[in-house]
Amino acid sequence: MKKGLFVHLICLLFILCAPQVFAGELGLEWDANTETNLAGYKVYYDTDGSGPPYNGKGQAEGDSPIDVKNVTEFWFRTMDYKANNFWFVVTAYNTEGFESGYSNEVNTVPPSSPVNLQGGPK
Repeated sequence: MKKGLFVHLICLLFILCAPQVFAGELGLEWDANTETNLAGYKVYYDTDGSGPPYNGKGQAEGDSPIDVKNVTEFWFRTMDYKANNFWFVVTAYNTEGFESGYSNEVNTVPPSSPVNLQGGPK
């Protein structure tokens, strides 16, 4: 892989909004890469710890990495919350097939289930 490919990627690519978690949904967003030969992005995830390899499996959107084409946001619509934590990174790839290094890593913890709920008539 070429050294210097997407030199500005680490600085510009992944200014990630805090992951938003709503009833099984999680959204990721990052800054667009400015390379003229950009072809797309890959979202990597894992559930067994921080750092590479990011080889998550079992999400409805696919196993890691997920090729999200040339968009700067991605939603996991049906998150499987069997895991306690999720770690995410993004890479960019160009039209020649070269892929950048990982962006900064972010993680999220799914919301916990309510405890001791009580109900009754109004």
